[in-house]
Amino acid sequence: IDGGCPCVPNWGGLQCTLPCPACLYPNCSTACSGHGLCDTSRNAPVCTCEGMYFPSDCTSGACCAKRCVDSECAAESPNSQCGPQGTCVCSDDDSNGHWMGEECDTCIDGWWGSKCSL
Repeated sequence: IDGGCPCVPNWGGLQCTLPCPACLYPNCSTACSGHGLCDTSRNAPVCTCEGMYFPSDCTSGACCAKRCVDSECAAESPNSQCGPQGTCVCSDDDSNGHWMGEECDTCIDGWWGSKCSL
């Protein structure tokens, strides 16, 4: 990373010493609890959870995922967007903030502020 050698899957950081959430040493085959992908492009590895799994280690799935209506999510979940399977997923980007939880009202670990962008 940043001109150095690439890390093995599910490990990141400048010296490849930071495991992805829910990673069990030594091989990390269970990173993101098997319900997401490990993104090692940031300073510390993070999980991008699939579907309605959350929190930052993708251990919990939301029962009865909210469906998109006319490609929009309900006004009560302003921090979500319509995902590829027609369900609302929490925003996780620099423009809309980094949110998690069934109502997308909690900052993903490592993010804070009223918009979960700091």
